[in-house]
Amino acid sequence: MKQNLISDNPVMCVVMASFLLAITTLTGKSTLPVVIIVFMRFLIPAIIIMAKQSKNNINAIKNISGLTLVRVCFVVLSQYGLFYAVKYTTLLNANALLNTAPIFVVAIDMLMTKKASASKIIGVIIGFIGVCLCVKPNIHDVNLPILMGLAAGFCWAMSNILQNALVKRMSSLDCAHHYYVIGSVITFAVLAISGNLHELSATLNWQQMLIILTFSVSTIGFQLLVGTAYQKRTAASLSGYLYLTVFWGAVLGWIFFNETPDILSVAGALSIFAGIIITSYFDRKRTMRMEAMQIT
Repeated sequence: MKQNLISDNPVMCVVMASFLLAITTLTGKSTLPVVIIVFMRFLIPAIIIMAKQSKNNINAIKNISGLTLVRVCFVVLSQYGLFYAVKYTTLLNANALLNTAPIFVVAIDMLMTKKASASKIIGVIIGFIGVCLCVKPNIHDVNLPILMGLAAGFCWAMSNILQNALVKRMSSLDCAHHYYVIGSVITFAVLAISGNLHELSATLNWQQMLIILTFSVSTIGFQLLVGTAYQKRTAASLSGYLYLTVFWGAVLGWIFFNETPDILSVAGALSIFAGIIITSYFDRKRTMRMEAMQIT
């Protein structure tokens, strides 16, 4: 049977998804308000997916569950936090804090299963130290963009956990359909309440629309790739590979915005990465042992 190099390889899916996610964060550096950026990032992919699923839109909407609604709410919150952080700090810091999600995933998993292995505890502690280095805590100067980035990481972790459950019940395309359609409705409501709705047509020009369209299409690829990967492996064992987003973000920030991270940010990013690798590696080894025992 002929195999697809990407769809049959969950690690490759997540690695490619990490690059697409880094590309989408570039949008946050534009002059557009965060509420408009987030709304457009949901709306354009929603239009594209609804056009692709024109015959199945009604059925897809009927199949929306409460779990899906909760997941999308966490995603929307993570997007606001992420793009606020991107706008007011470096791409390296914003992506590093967003990618604390795997650490939160492991921490939540430990609380839910009440199983705390040494590797998980060590990984979470090392990751937390990395967060502190990125945040550079100072009680006299609370850095709101950094805190927003950290909140984005927690919300993204919750969405990953819920997505891991949802993709086992429906296709990754249906998950993406719910993600963008519901997200568009929620972000439109926020846009209207914030009083920025009148700025939508006045602010956007064709160049900005082209940029947002390009980045929005990349988010569809990200969702489909992650959904495909989570159908084959658990979120806990794959989340670590998404940390490559930090590397891509640092490279893109240097190329496009001449961002040079300080030594503490680099050390923090590496510590978060080390924590994720420790937890992901040993989680994967345990998964392989359990699969081997089931076969025998």
